[in-house]
Amino acid sequence: MRLIFAILFQFSVLYVFAIDFVQIGHPGNSANSHGYGAVDYVYDIGKYEITNKQYCDFLNCTASRTDSCHLYSPLMQQHFMGGINRIPDVDGYRYVCKDGYENRPVVCMTWMNAVRFVNWLHYNSRNIENGIPLSEWFPYTEGDQKNGAYDTRSVPQTRNKGAIYWLPNRSEWEKSAYYDGQQWLENLIPDGSNCFSSVTGWAETYPHIAPVGLSEGPNGTFDQIGNAAEWIENSQGKWKLSLGGSLIRSSSFARCGEIEGDEPNKAISTFGFRVCRIADVESRLVMTECNLNKNVTYDVPEILTDALGTVYVSIGDINNPGDPVNRFKGTVPYVYCIARTELSNYEYCAFLNSVAVKSDPFSLYDENMGRSVCGGILRVASDDGFHYSCREGWENRPVVYIAYYDLARYANWMHYGCPSTGVSELGTTEGNSILGAYDTSDFEDVRKGIKPPYKNFGKRNRGGRFWIPDEDEWFKAAYYDPELIGSRKYHDYPTRTSDLPARWQANYMIDNELSVGEPFFVAEVDSYADAASYYGTLQQGGNVWEWIESWQYDVTGIRGLRGGSWSYTAYGLNACNTDPGGINDKSYVFGGRLCMSVNEEGWKPVKKSCSQSLYEFVLLLPKSRVILLLFVNAVFFILFIGLVIYMCMNKISKRTYGI
Repeated sequence: MRLIFAILFQFSVLYVFAIDFVQIGHPGNSANSHGYGAVDYVYDIGKYEITNKQYCDFLNCTASRTDSCHLYSPLMQQHFMGGINRIPDVDGYRYVCKDGYENRPVVCMTWMNAVRFVNWLHYNSRNIENGIPLSEWFPYTEGDQKNGAYDTRSVPQTRNKGAIYWLPNRSEWEKSAYYDGQQWLENLIPDGSNCFSSVTGWAETYPHIAPVGLSEGPNGTFDQIGNAAEWIENSQGKWKLSLGGSLIRSSSFARCGEIEGDEPNKAISTFGFRVCRIADVESRLVMTECNLNKNVTYDVPEILTDALGTVYVSIGDINNPGDPVNRFKGTVPYVYCIARTELSNYEYCAFLNSVAVKSDPFSLYDENMGRSVCGGILRVASDDGFHYSCREGWENRPVVYIAYYDLARYANWMHYGCPSTGVSELGTTEGNSILGAYDTSDFEDVRKGIKPPYKNFGKRNRGGRFWIPDEDEWFKAAYYDPELIGSRKYHDYPTRTSDLPARWQANYMIDNELSVGEPFFVAEVDSYADAASYYGTLQQGGNVWEWIESWQYDVTGIRGLRGGSWSYTAYGLNACNTDPGGINDKSYVFGGRLCMSVNEEGWKPVKKSCSQSLYEFVLLLPKSRVILLLFVNAVFFILFIGLVIYMCMNKISKRTYGI
């Protein structure tokens, strides 16, 4: 047994990673009829789609201890097209291909995972060219503007300058698939392409996804048509695109000009990829440096989007310590997502056009949105009802004049999947104790003063997929930073600093001067991108106050507001401040952002550990009470010891006298 292990170990050490490429020449060719495919340089593209074996090697190099970037999708094991199993190991994980899947294309891929695979190749280009064993490769997957082929701190739009490896863009991909060096073959479907037929069904037997090398194109690449759909670099709105159809699509989906796409962080059972590289060998031998911190895991948050394309960042680091300077706020015992930006006029306008067309019984639209300072939405009445549109130049600025009720109903609409019925009713904006993210059944009674607010009024339902952040959730996303040196892991400001934010970092009043002047006063929601929080949220400081779900200082009836605004001083941005929001208040500086569940099960309560709660309780007590508590405990301890001694002495006395 030891001999077999030694042989296998030796093989693993000597194993050298390899990808086959073909060179695409004829620089300066004409574009195809769709305007793509003209490439004025020579490049190499993968002869085959990346296989399960190659991706398995990548996982074992980069995700064997932890997988903070979610490089592995459980679908790779669960889905019949997926080909990789993850096995828990002593120090983390190891990854193995399913039997018979080694040479089939890796699928269940997100676009961001493909990009991280490319970064890994980029950092190891010299190792690849020199045939260095995998055991000596660098396990780096993350990049920024200077490091790697792609900047993974957010969803990149294109490769970095100097990228050695990259995802093909649409022109590069289509040229290699349909151009034969002289003419475009836009309707080409090579013999043997793995495409679905409405007449004959699957082209290949179970598991239907074929090993690579099935059908050859005009330039020597295989399987660009059918088999796995292939992520490319291009975007369309918030989505990333794929080309080539797939084994579940008919051949018509694979013709030149046909595109598909999806969210860049969604793992899709039929999506894989192939890679490109610089054609010049000497350029690939350049030693690439990774100046990112190699001593810690470069934990780039997972990025998700909702039905409108709003970007959410994942907030992990569960059971993080609370901020000792601010009553231990910020502890959250579960993973959740929070919107990267404040809710915009564009998003709220889409909401109004879906649920407040026939009527607006709950005043989701405020007339000030169309006629007053900072308002960005117009309403026009007609015989068919209402129509809403953004004022020119205001689409990407934060919506204001929304009350807490409005934001909760927007969360319900997102929870239901953004239905468009034109009316506000159960299933669109309204919920009860079972349906929806929020129970709105007594919203109007409280708003009109018929019923007083109560402790749990306006709090999310269990199972809510979208919700308004409570104070701890908002606070953690804004101020927490696990990379800070020292015992306190919180900044004073949500710009990842404890120094007063500069004008380029936040929109607030500095030295009695506004940062953004007329006519807007508010900045676009994705402004100040260089002053994000640790998790990547923008403008949790300044611009507009944001509603939170918690009562201010636990006083029932007064909602909390966080983050300050464009018309207020730095105090509003500071971690120490929670402003009051009246139960019915709307204002030109009141907006918000939502949280989102990490899965379909939605939110569920998770309590702090008893030890953490006790620790915080004691530290939050006034010093006089702490001294009294210690004194009482000391007295009880002395009495207990005295009782034990008395009982022991009494027992000895009985034995001595033979009782």
